[in-house]
Amino acid sequence: MSKPPPFPRAAGDASPMPSLQSLRLSHLTSPVIAAAPPLVAARLMEGPAQEPRTQLDHSDSAAHTYHFVQRSAVFRFADDIFLWLQEVPGGTCPVVYSKARLGYSDLGVNRRRVLRWVKALSGEGQA
Repeated sequence: MSKPPPFPRAAGDASPMPSLQSLRLSHLTSPVIAAAPPLVAARLMEGPAQEPRTQLDHSDSAAHTYHFVQRSAVFRFADDIFLWLQEVPGGTCPVVYSKARLGYSDLGVNRRRVLRWVKALSGEGQA
């Protein structure tokens, strides 16, 4: 298994973006998607990336890493979503981390987002 790349810094951002090793990841298991990272990335841009108030902050297509910011509807609080499409035997394993920038609790919003995004990347739930 390859070593996860560090997430890049946003343009003009002095604070370092976290590396996957430094993130406190929850206990969810990502599926192996039977598709190459570029195909899964296309699903990302057609589906989850089109959610309301979601913007791509930075991406590195060579490393298959993406950083999105999604804002809440009412107060416009920002959540950071980091995604790494890891190439593994048999396809691609999406590593998704979503975290509120402010506060301690998000009432499960980020966990539901991760589950929704992984489901969409897996090709499940498409009409």
